[in-house]
Amino acid sequence: MQKTIPILVVTIAAAILFAPTAGAMSAQQLRCEYLVDPIGIDTVRPRLSWLLASTRRGETQTAYEIRVASSDTALKAGKADLWDSGRVASNQQAQIPYGGKPMTSRLHAFWQVRVWDRDQKPSAFSAPATWEMGLLNPGDWHGKWIGAAPSPLQPIRLNDASWIWYPEGDATQEVPAATRYFKTQFTLPTGQNVRSARLRVAADNHAAIFVNGKPVGTSVDSWRRMDIFDIKGDLANGLNTIAISVQNDVAGPAGLIGRLEVDFDQGTPLTLVTNGSWVSAQQVSNHWQAAGMQDAGWTAAREVARWGGGPWGAPPVSSSDLSARPAPMLRRRFEIGDRIKHARAWICGLGYYELRLNGRKVGNHLLDPGYTAYDHRDLYVTYDITPYLKPGANAVGVILGTGWYDAHTLAVWNFDTAPWRALPKLLLEIEIET
Repeated sequence: MQKTIPILVVTIAAAILFAPTAGAMSAQQLRCEYLVDPIGIDTVRPRLSWLLASTRRGETQTAYEIRVASSDTALKAGKADLWDSGRVASNQQAQIPYGGKPMTSRLHAFWQVRVWDRDQKPSAFSAPATWEMGLLNPGDWHGKWIGAAPSPLQPIRLNDASWIWYPEGDATQEVPAATRYFKTQFTLPTGQNVRSARLRVAADNHAAIFVNGKPVGTSVDSWRRMDIFDIKGDLANGLNTIAISVQNDVAGPAGLIGRLEVDFDQGTPLTLVTNGSWVSAQQVSNHWQAAGMQDAGWTAAREVARWGGGPWGAPPVSSSDLSARPAPMLRRRFEIGDRIKHARAWICGLGYYELRLNGRKVGNHLLDPGYTAYDHRDLYVTYDITPYLKPGANAVGVILGTGWYDAHTLAVWNFDTAPWRALPKLLLEIEIET
């Protein structure tokens, strides 16, 4: 036994050393378009990448082979029915474009790679990875754009209104940096049901608006914009009071202009504009904005310019309404059978959206889709919604936001007059395989 042990050890060591095994290097962490097993790929030549792992120092890749199949079964059987790159002498392991059969919408591709080390020894093929194509053609979308019904109300024009100010100096040139107060009263006809009541205000510089003592909003530097306030819920039967404070930030021009439009189910609409019938004050007491407060100590406001005049020009009257509307909320119920293999949702919600299924938010994205020139290109997102569905009754809901698609804020970039600007809208495609 003492003589045979060394011989046995040498024999085993030699067998291990010279066994025809795969190279010590391997390909790991496969990615398509820098993503792990992505869905919704919309480039027809996806770029493939991987990382190398080796137990040896100074290892390098000398060649690679990629194979892609249309099913996991085919790939495991070595049948690369979409693409087999063959052995490619290269150390490249990133951004290698797919070079097989043309990609089609919804196609699910399975792929793997093997690499050759510095000694020209091939590794085993990597564990499989996948990618799934998105919707590549307009015809793949079967739905239509939907959104909240557009408002039947027309833009409020200020043609018959006047800029007003407290009677001091020349408000078109310079008045003190201070706050001035304005009020008017009107009576709603008895027996009339109010269908809508909108108040448009433009001010230089800061305005705070009250109806019957209740704050309804503020308007900042609105002499360049259109601020419209829905005050239907703030009106009362009989006498009503509109009170507005305007702060002039620095010595210079200052003014207030506005128009109220009240529509009834029947009869003639009520219209009220800023003019010399309003009253104004330099100082006020507590609760000055409350309904029914006496006007003692107040004086008639001065008309300083007609609409379109003075240093302010004409505030916008177009459909570029800068008032924010409530976020549209869209919902639909649908039924599914007892078996759900997998399901996908492709969604584009302009300007932003939040997708929910059966009360659960889908995905972890925020502020989707990304900003683009919306009249040239709109982005969509693909979701695997299989875990969100259940046999039987289901419900899908989407909340839409304005974002840069329907901007309400004024800035030097003029997004409020962008050529694509419109009401928020939704395009959604859901596909369920049972």
